[in-house]
Parts: sequence; C-alpha cells; structure tokens
Amino acid sequence: MPATIRSAALHGIEALEVDVEVDVLAGLPSFTVVGLTDKAIQEARERLIAALTNSGFKPPRRKTIVSLAPASLKKEGSLYDVPIALGFLIASGQIKVEANALDQTWFVGELGLDGSIRPISGILPVALAASRQGIKTLIVPPENKEEAAAVAENITVYTAPSIQELTAHLIGDTKLKPVSPQKNTRQERKADPDQVDMKDIVGQEMAKRALVVCAAGGHNALLVGPPGTGKTLLARALAGILPPLTTQESFTVTSLYSVASALPPANGLMHHRPYRSPHHGASAVALIGGGAHRKPGEV
Repeated sequence: MPATIRSAALHGIEALEVDVEVDVLAGLPSFTVVGLTDKAIQEARERLIAALTNSGFKPPRRKTIVSLAPASLKKEGSLYDVPIALGFLIASGQIKVEANALDQTWFVGELGLDGSIRPISGILPVALAASRQGIKTLIVPPENKEEAAAVAENITVYTAPSIQELTAHLIGDTKLKPVSPQKNTRQERKADPDQVDMKDIVGQEMAKRALVVCAAGGHNALLVGPPGTGKTLLARALAGILPPLTTQESFTVTSLYSVASALPPANGLMHHRPYRSPHHGASAVALIGGGAHRKPGEV
C-alpha cells in the first residue's frame, strides 16, 4: 500500500499543499520521483539512501515510486526530503504509524547524510498556509523554530533534529517538545551597528525635517544632489524613525526575506522596517523579481 505524507510547495510568498505519495513495488531496484520536480528533488534519492543507512534503517532496494501531487504544480527545493523518507519507511513496513496521526500534519525539511534534519527557506509561508487550512501539526527543522513560532498559537509546531527522533515521536516511543508561541509584539529597537541615528547627522536641518514629515505622514521622498552631500546617510537614518511593522506587514516582510533566503539564522518575525539600497544599475529582474530561479525582487 502506498503511504501519503502531507507537505507544501512555495508559490511566490504563499504555500500550497502537496501530497507526497510513496509506493514500494516488486521489480528491479529503482527510485523514481515524478510530479514536475527540479534537480534538488531528484537528488533526494542520494541523500535518502545515506541518511537511512546511517540512521539504522534499510535504504530502497526495490522499485520505489515517489509522486508529488498535484503533478501540475512546480516543486522546487530540498524541503521534501523528510516527507519522502518518512513515506518510504511507512510504505516499506519499517515503521507503523496510525493514519490519523498523519492526516493533520505537514512535514518539511532537508536530510543530511547522517540523518539529521537541516533548515530550509520559506518556513513562515508554510506555517501560515498550514494554519489557514486547519492543519493541527507542523514538523520543521530545529533551526527554523523561531520562524515557525510566529504561528504556534494556532498550530502545534514540533522540531525534529533527526529522522530517528522523528520516527520515534510518530510511533510513540518518545515525544518531541512543542515550540512555544512567539507573540508579534512591538519590540524596542535593538542596537544595530549598521543603523544610522538621525541625531548623529550634523547639519542638513531642512532635509531631516522633510524626512520626519515623510515618516510621520507615510509620504514618499526624493533626495537629489551631488555626490557626498549625505543623501544615502539620510535615507539610512529614515529607516530608524519609521514606526514598527504591523502584524500583517511583519508576516509579509518576514515571508519575503524567508523565501529569498535572506532571513538571518535563528531569526523570528521581523518587527522593524528594513532599509534596502538597490544599485542604480540593477536589472529589471533584480528590481521586479523572477529569473531562472525565481526570487522576490527589490520592489
């Protein structure tokens, strides 16, 4: 019988549900992954073999088919390593898990060759989508704990350090500790070595007054002048007097940084407005987003 593990696929800064179906059949040894996948997913076979072997499980030795449904949806990245490995262990009879324990759970994560579960990008969009769809449990890598904790009030989040500890949790031998919720409160601004304080700028009183008005009213500003007059310095200082992000803005900005793999390690929700400085010669793809490997642009 095929095993079905629920996961997700990133589509922009949103996440859509994906069913990872794994079946082990009689026939010559082979490992096939279907469902409009990229190179990283096709390489999951090699990571899977090493991870299972080093974790004390038996690797694929028969005809194994992995289907990522819906087949028409493009899937990218290594976040399917964990659901594929878990589906294989269930389909091959190496572990037995109650079906209802998997129906309301999403699994994401990349496998290391030693069986450890490594962090991935885009955890917050996945957690938000799981919460909206009524999923009860989300399993994420330990390094993504702070990011997933933003929605832990609405969904139970567990972190699994390795495939061994994950399977022990599912079969009931040991239990993983749930992640504590992180509230999106307006935090005090922390000292940032790259942050410019408006009070440290000497002179430019008219320009500083204009930027304060823009920050207070939510207006745009155009800084014009010859090089060396302080335009960039003033623009960097503007970010320091802007109000904190609202809850929805915090989710959106953090999702953008997470999908773009620009979120600092072990970082939760972003509460303060970021300063961005694209080069004047930036391409249309860099500004708008897209490219061969689609990523958000500066806009």
